[in-house]
Amino acid sequence: MKKERKFKNMIHNKSSSIQKLEKEAKMLENEKEIKKCFSKKSNFWGIDKCELSLIDFNIDILNFTTINSKKDTKVFYNSNHKLLQIEIKSEKFGKLTISFDESGYKKEYARIELINPTLNFGTVGIHGIKQRLANAILLIKNEYGISITYKDAIFKLIELAFTVSFEKKPHLQVRRFLIECLSLGRSPNFIQHKNKKNNSEYSILTCKSRKDASYVLYNKIEKAKVNRQIRRKNSSLENVDVQRFELTLKNQKIKQELGLNTINDLTDQKIIEYLENHLMLASLQYIKAIKSSIKECEKRLHDTFSNYSSQSYIPQFILELENYSSKELKPLMIDEEIITFMNPTFIKNKARTKRRLLKTSQKENCQSPPMVSWQVLDIINLMFISLEDARNTGLGFHTNSTSVIFHKIRFKNFSKKEKLKTFEKTIKKMKRNIEYQVDCKLKERFSKKKFIAILDN
Repeated sequence: MKKERKFKNMIHNKSSSIQKLEKEAKMLENEKEIKKCFSKKSNFWGIDKCELSLIDFNIDILNFTTINSKKDTKVFYNSNHKLLQIEIKSEKFGKLTISFDESGYKKEYARIELINPTLNFGTVGIHGIKQRLANAILLIKNEYGISITYKDAIFKLIELAFTVSFEKKPHLQVRRFLIECLSLGRSPNFIQHKNKKNNSEYSILTCKSRKDASYVLYNKIEKAKVNRQIRRKNSSLENVDVQRFELTLKNQKIKQELGLNTINDLTDQKIIEYLENHLMLASLQYIKAIKSSIKECEKRLHDTFSNYSSQSYIPQFILELENYSSKELKPLMIDEEIITFMNPTFIKNKARTKRRLLKTSQKENCQSPPMVSWQVLDIINLMFISLEDARNTGLGFHTNSTSVIFHKIRFKNFSKKEKLKTFEKTIKKMKRNIEYQVDCKLKERFSKKKFIAILDN
């Protein structure tokens, strides 16, 4: 008995070791696949998940036994044993729901949710969605015994995604300000991926807009680790951060925003036009947020100037900003450049006061904080440039089979001295009509699309 038990344990341990090796090999392969997505570019726009409702469809059940034998399939009947609905949820294509219920005002429908069956780092264009749908229809026929024909398909949900790789994870305030601009002024909810130890990092930021539209910005690498698709430790992607922004449109919102909503009519160019218009609105929101931060800081400075001595009001102002930032995830001052844009009319020598504010702020901060507004500006401009490229190449990611380079964005770390030099130029220029000059300066940055903080792309 002891020998038999020992033998069984040996077999079990050997089997566990083989499974562990196979799992690790799969993770290594996944890491290679992720790198391929960025072998040509560091960023790309495309379609991720979508839901389609088939038009003028015909369902022919070839083999009911096959359907009932599948673990990922559910079949529903009414009290008279009449077939009402078939649901298939597959890792290979997504989800299929076929309803035969015509009771009351109900009508038959066939809806299919298409997903990327692989790691879901790469996205596609309309041609890729058509290919996914054709593959799903063929798989459903071959593996489930259901033959489906259709004339066209209406988009009921579409996720438009921007995927970008960074050398380092962007600061939380950069991500917060970015999604605030892209969601056109909405405050995000801060969420953490499950099993994440550092709860202050907030790897998921979400915003819900009006009916049938939502926005999310999240960490793709962290999600892959949580799903055990790549190694959490000793991964070849340790020095990489991949962020994805998803804009989801549903139901009538799709036709309202894109002009078309069927798979035969909708094109990459239509989607690109919509996204360019959306980024224009995001640019205006960026400028609005900068101006709002300027006004808030001017008001707070006025309050401290009125209540404290000439020697203490500036340190008190900086202290209040820091206290506010420690309590709220949205700071009053986006970054130090806001000081250069301020117009404190209650102070005689504005330029000298701005210089004192900047020096005091830098003394209080041991490390040089990131230039949030510059990085967000660059990311939005990067999104514009990516759409310009997509006009020629189509939406989705494109690989370079001969390249061994992993393209990623690298931000410049500005020293305190470099910042002060840049700020001094702005202070000298901003002497009259400051509000007008700020407006022109910010609009010029978007029109030129020149990067301030991005070093490599």
